Amino acid sequence: MLGVDLSNDGFYDSNAAESATTPVIDITGFTGLRLQYRRWLGVEDSIFDHATISLDGEELWRNSPGGGSTQHVDREWRFQDLALPVDASATSLQLAFGLTSDEGLEFGGWTLDDVCVVAT
Repeated sequence: MLGVDLSNDGFYDSNAAESATTPVIDITGFTGLRLQYRRWLGVEDSIFDHATISLDGEELWRNSPGGGSTQHVDREWRFQDLALPVDASATSLQLAFGLTSDEGLEFGGWTLDDVCVVAT
């Protein structure tokens, strides 16, 4: 299990930029790749704070892309399944779960479990 703050008050820091990056994953010979994981995510409206998932340095997912007017607060563990748009000739990939915050509200951030890359 990975979490932004599992030992203190449970909230991410203000004015912070943090990320957790996977090791490089060998995908030689695999197609139809998907990222599957369980999350408990709490993050302020994306106008202010950003929770992201990046694939090889390119943003793949963001809380409320383009800004929104509501906080993103999971109330339970959520299973997520995302297609990974990887070129068929690629031999490896690397994922990063990021969080940037402003000086305002802080929530629980990313808490992740059972992160895996699967081929269909």
